[in-house]
Amino acid sequence: MTDKDGKVVGIQEVTGPDGKKRWGITCAFCHSTVNEKGERLDGVPNTKLNVGAILALSPSITNDQRKTLLSWGPGKIDVTFNNEAEDGVDNPAVMEAAFGTKGIKYFNWNGTFDNAEDRSHFTMDIVAHGNGEYKPPAEWGIVNKDVGDGTDLIGPKMPAVVAYLETLEPPAPPAGSFDQAKAAKGEELFMGKADCASCHTPPLFTNNEKVKPEVVGTDPKHADSPVFKDGTYKVPQLRGVWAIAPYFHDGSAKTLKDVVNHYNQQFKLNLTESEKDNLVEYLKSLH
Repeated sequence: MTDKDGKVVGIQEVTGPDGKKRWGITCAFCHSTVNEKGERLDGVPNTKLNVGAILALSPSITNDQRKTLLSWGPGKIDVTFNNEAEDGVDNPAVMEAAFGTKGIKYFNWNGTFDNAEDRSHFTMDIVAHGNGEYKPPAEWGIVNKDVGDGTDLIGPKMPAVVAYLETLEPPAPPAGSFDQAKAAKGEELFMGKADCASCHTPPLFTNNEKVKPEVVGTDPKHADSPVFKDGTYKVPQLRGVWAIAPYFHDGSAKTLKDVVNHYNQQFKLNLTESEKDNLVEYLKSLH
């Protein structure tokens, strides 16, 4: 994506000590988009970005790795693939939002990390192949090859990264993008009959807990990474949920109506079609 100044969002040019110019990615490459005015919306995941197809251009990977990368499709990435956290399982997941982190306890779909600093440090050091001193938990059974090399280009930046993340509020829904009268009825359902608030509790719209895959009712494979060993999915916060389709870790719900239909069946809520529509309008209003 390009912004109003014609710059590709998330690409940084640097000149090295050898005088050569190089280009690298920033957090914004995956976690920013632009609106119709070309203004950057930091924190909103770029689910049109095909990370796998870009990585597949590398001449230093095997044909099997290239085939795996090309299978992911837009908006997905497997953070335990082709790095020190390799778990041997093809588990791509939808890129998550980077907004609304303040007050949130668990990060990554599994809830692997209990603070934004560790999640960001892991992502930059292990997933993005940066040179840092991130020390994986012993129970993961992996080793960061850079630890102890005397260079840490990541750790010192973490306080500033987390401070910036905590300034990113979920985007407000565009004017006229939801029906206010229906949303009001949907809020009653959210707090009442549908009982969404028991897990997605205001004001954060999450109870900051983790649940077993059978509660969510989606593909359990991603929760069972041989490296992370979580066996869980976090309860995600719903603020700004209108901006981050597709939904669930595997992107199996393309719209908010698909999410409501899934949970209507999963929890036997017996919602009518009009009630489901009202609930969707309320979700579209959250920010």
